[in-house]
Amino acid sequence: MGQKPISRTGKQVAGLSSHCLALTEHAPLPMATVAGATHLVRYVNPAFCSMMGKPAKQLVGKPLSKLLPGKGACVKLLNHVFRTRKPGSHTEHQNSKLPPAFWSYTMWPVLADERLVGVMIQVTETAEFHARMVAMNEALVVGSVRQHELTEAADSSNVVLQKEITERKQAEAALRESEERYRNLFELGPVAVYSYDASGVIQNFNHRAEELWGRKPASGDTNKRFCGSFKLFRPSGRSLPREKRPLTGMVSGKLAEVRDTEVLIGRPDGTRITVVMKIRLLRNARGEVTGAINSFYDITERKQAEAAQRRIAVMAATNRKLELEIIRRQSVETALKQSKQHQGRLLEESRLMQDQLQLLSRQILSAQEEERKRISRELHDVIAQTLSSINVQLASLKQEALLDPASMALSITRTQQLVESSVNIVHQFARELRPTMLDDLGLVPALLAYMKIFKKETGIQVSLCSR
Repeated sequence: MGQKPISRTGKQVAGLSSHCLALTEHAPLPMATVAGATHLVRYVNPAFCSMMGKPAKQLVGKPLSKLLPGKGACVKLLNHVFRTRKPGSHTEHQNSKLPPAFWSYTMWPVLADERLVGVMIQVTETAEFHARMVAMNEALVVGSVRQHELTEAADSSNVVLQKEITERKQAEAALRESEERYRNLFELGPVAVYSYDASGVIQNFNHRAEELWGRKPASGDTNKRFCGSFKLFRPSGRSLPREKRPLTGMVSGKLAEVRDTEVLIGRPDGTRITVVMKIRLLRNARGEVTGAINSFYDITERKQAEAAQRRIAVMAATNRKLELEIIRRQSVETALKQSKQHQGRLLEESRLMQDQLQLLSRQILSAQEEERKRISRELHDVIAQTLSSINVQLASLKQEALLDPASMALSITRTQQLVESSVNIVHQFARELRPTMLDDLGLVPALLAYMKIFKKETGIQVSLCSR
């Protein structure tokens, strides 16, 4: 014999050919195969599993008596088929206590090579058919009653239906008008709007989006996914690859929300504009992402104004610094002018002082020259005369010593007096040239002493004030 057929439980079913197994698998009636003295279940078809409300794994391998609510006539008939190898059938009465699903069943032996290998059981749900018949009779009675009610309600329903049709037509007209307003708003609005599906293919876009892109993409074009622009850039100016774009991240689920995001749109003519975009996902009834709507608007002029404002602020700050630097330089120039003027005054004063110093030097030289002349005259008039007198006296003493020795002592005395007078005059000259008091007591006492002598000799009143 060939290989035995395999059931849905993965086990081989003894005594069943592949053709028979296919028939039982697709049979609408519940069918099962039992074998052995204990009537173990070896196979059940899907209809039997549905009737029992259990999968095949929980039914195969268990005694049939444990699966049936009652053993009675079913077990007797099963034993009879095993002994006689003849088919049999049994139908429960309506007042049976068994569940309705077991009211009628048929059994026949399964033979393999003239050998009994099991019994096939087919269950017929006759109680269900009876219940359906009773239900149908009751439904006919109720239907006859309801028919009159429905006939009466038909006229009023027709009126309501006509009213509903009129209201629906009005709603459809209002909907078309609303769609027309939405389409006009979509096309004429100042904000660029476009939609795309989950794969990124653009579905719809308005005229403003076409203006900002600088191009008109073909509907359903797969070459420009997620955006109809020529190129996209970051605000810094760096290129924005497709996998890094916020639109791609929204559809793929990497980004939960995109709001007020700045990007640069590169257009075919080489220009770039700055836009702010907002993206909202579209979902179906199951919550699956079906696409997204992207709205964006141009802020290029605002960015240029902000840049100009920043440049103006920088220029204003630079102007303030320049003004402060100019003020500082002006103050420095003023200080330099004042310094030059002061230097000029000092230079002029220096010249005056030099002139005064030169005048004083000339006066000092003149005074020194006058003092030398006076000393010279004094030396010539006083010392020379005194020394001449001494010389004459010494000559007289020489003659008197020869003629009159007695008068010699008187002459010597007069000569000594002349010598003393000459010495005093020399001391006076020395004091006048460099007073010793100047070295011993200092300048002020020396001047005071000199003033006293000057007053005594000339009678002129002189005063000295020292600090």
